[in-house]
Amino acid sequence: MSHHDPYKNFRFRVKVDGRIVAGFSDAEVHASLAKVQGLHKTPDVTFKRGVIHTQTALDWLSSVSRKDPTSRKNITLVLVDEAGARLAGWKLSSAWITKIEGPAFNASANEIAVESLELANEGLALVDDDDTGKRQS
Repeated sequence: MSHHDPYKNFRFRVKVDGRIVAGFSDAEVHASLAKVQGLHKTPDVTFKRGVIHTQTALDWLSSVSRKDPTSRKNITLVLVDEAGARLAGWKLSSAWITKIEGPAFNASANEIAVESLELANEGLALVDDDDTGKRQS
């Protein structure tokens, strides 16, 4: 029996609570080079052209739309190569969804297509492994 991997065509995998919940073709960090002394703003991250395939992700989207105060999640973004091997990872602390574009509806698919998903967060760090938050050396 073959296993269907809805994320195999996506280089960026999004993990919530240690589980892959979405895959995207592109990811952008919106950072500003201008800084004001004493103020720190963490850059937003936008994912483009992807799919959401789990109930965990749909529940998270729903909690954000209800303005649920528990809707902030620690997210791990994993970059993989063509074979699916991990190349790099980033942790977004206390992330929340600020904007979603899509979905595109397709009755023949089990996934929800998303054109763009934007996340605000309270911290962005490069990590050694997918979930520990250890910084790379």
